[in-house]
Amino acid sequence: MLKKFKKGDKVLVISGNSKGKVGNIQKVDYKEGRVFIENVNLGSFHIKPTSSSQGSISQKERSIHVSNISHIDSEGNRVKVSFYLEDGDGKSFKRKYRLSKKKKEKI
Repeated sequence: MLKKFKKGDKVLVISGNSKGKVGNIQKVDYKEGRVFIENVNLGSFHIKPTSSSQGSISQKERSIHVSNISHIDSEGNRVKVSFYLEDGDGKSFKRKYRLSKKKKEKI
């Protein structure tokens, strides 16, 4: 399930505090099963003051579990993903593609 999501994919958040927001994936953590989406699920972090700089509060994206997101197509509709193997150059070389199940378009 985790290999369905890659950096740069456009996704929709389907549950949680950021439900309904759309964004592009910035980073995928395959080991933990989590993704970072730009401008979604923002968290506040406090920066301690030092002698050279003031303290401040900054915002940063926090991770979301892959079960809480879904791919979207060019029209903004949710899409389920399947995989397709296609013969490539050479005898034993095959290329794997991700396809939307409904429209059979490459993602």
